[in-house]
Amino acid sequence: MRFVIEFQCYKVQDNPVIKEISICGVDSNFLKNIIFKPPCSWYQLNQKDIRTNRYLYHNIHNLHWNQGTLPISYLKEFLFTYIETDDIVYTKGLEKQLILEELLQTPNVVVNLEDLHCPKAKDIKDMFPHHNCSFHHKDFECAVKNSKIFASWMKINCFRYEEY
Repeated sequence: MRFVIEFQCYKVQDNPVIKEISICGVDSNFLKNIIFKPPCSWYQLNQKDIRTNRYLYHNIHNLHWNQGTLPISYLKEFLFTYIETDDIVYTKGLEKQLILEELLQTPNVVVNLEDLHCPKAKDIKDMFPHHNCSFHHKDFECAVKNSKIFASWMKINCFRYEEY
């Protein structure tokens, strides 16, 4: 199977901490997402992290630091519940590709959509029906929205001649 995995992060000590993650099937209507609890209290962050995370909240994803249903320690279990070792995973951007390769640590192929010349989600969002998750205002980045947009783009631009 082929899946698009997209996520939104905060930063703690210059390391990305996944806040929201979405898995969208390219070959199916499969869609799962989750928002994780923060790894620490806001008050435990240093000043640089506070400035960076305020920027991410106000300008990128609009996910509150304290939002979340499960601890971040559940991330690998969430991924391995749905992704099998022979699945192909797609994501947008080198940093996300490297993060997913490290998390999956299996023979999974993780493909950077930039290598397939996939445009930015904001540049193609009007071409595909999509929705935001309940945690986002429509003007902010959303892992669910982006994963659905990229999966739709792939169906048209990468796999249109394949039989499912």
